[in-house]
Amino acid sequence: MEAESSIDKDRKFMMEQVRMRMKMLQVIHLALVSGVLIFGVCVLFIVRKRFSFEISFRDPMIIIAVVLSVGTILTSCLLKKTGSTAPQTHHDVHDILNKYQVYFLVRASIIEAGALFAGVATLVTCNVVPVVVFASSAMVLALRRPSERELISLASLNKGPYSVQ
Repeated sequence: MEAESSIDKDRKFMMEQVRMRMKMLQVIHLALVSGVLIFGVCVLFIVRKRFSFEISFRDPMIIIAVVLSVGTILTSCLLKKTGSTAPQTHHDVHDILNKYQVYFLVRASIIEAGALFAGVATLVTCNVVPVVVFASSAMVLALRRPSERELISLASLNKGPYSVQ
């Protein structure tokens, strides 16, 4: 009876740690998305009078922006598969939360880099193509928010005495 009480206390403590860390990651995610969107608005404000709506890939900066942004989105997807197949040797809550935090920050910053490069390409070329790429990267970044379900699936918290259903 007392062993169950101890496990329940440990489980409640673990879930509280997960909630606190997830709130922190959600604030960081909001800051990343807000920064990208504010940068995008500033870029559009700067180039609004010189915009070229000609869709041409003659400028290498446009090609690089498209390839880099699509590449960063695909890299973040591959990173998710790599993170989800990593073997778990132990179930220390702090180690699992730290691993997920690093995984999330790396994934979000990779996508953010592609979006920011597309914004710089818009400044350099004054073309509409990098704006579309920028918007798609910003949308992917906004949709890739941290969630407890993702943490549980990546960290395999559904095994062992701290199982979460």
